[in-house]
Order: sequence, then structure tokens, then C-alpha cells
Amino acid sequence: MSAPTLLPACPTCNGPRLLGHPLGLVFWHDPACALGVSEDARQAADAELRGAGAVRRPSTLSEKHLLRAAGVNVFDDVETEVQWVSNGARRRTWRDCHGDPAVVDAADPA
Repeated sequence: MSAPTLLPACPTCNGPRLLGHPLGLVFWHDPACALGVSEDARQAADAELRGAGAVRRPSTLSEKHLLRAAGVNVFDDVETEVQWVSNGARRRTWRDCHGDPAVVDAADPA
């Protein structure tokens, strides 16, 4: 696997998005970034559901904001599917406004 490509993408802190990251939509946020803080809190909440297998839940405002910043057209009521690929690594997937798997970059197999 080649190294991920960095793209400036977070609309709040301009932190780079890792294009081609195996976990999908991933950003390196500035520590003070409100979207990054929200993402960290959601990951902690998702960790409590880890034993349930793949889980579908309503997407957070931060997820929707970051998806749109990445060029994904989603409905306001989009859901997030969370899968744990290891104890500390989650992969999130979404469906676009047409119901198709949202592709956040060409390397994303979702």
C-alpha cells in the first residue's frame, strides 16, 4: 500500500485529509478544531458499541459537514455505518443522496 496523499480539507482548521486512507474519511485536525473534538467524542461513543458488530446510527453534524467538504452529496438524514476493523480502528461508511455507497476518494472501496 502506498502512503496516503494529504489534501487540505477540514473547513474549520484546514487540517489535511488523508486521501486513500484504509479507514476512509480521515482528517488530521488541529487540536483546537471543533470538528476534530466532535469526531474524537463520536469515536469514543462508537467504541461503546464495538461488540455489536456493524452498527448504523444517525450521522453527526460534524460527519455531514466533513463529508460535504470532501465533495460527497448527502441528505440531512444520512446514516453512518460503523465497523470496527480492530480494537482501536473504526471504518465508517455512508450512502449518498441517491442511496449509493458514498465514495470519499478513488482509493475508498466503500
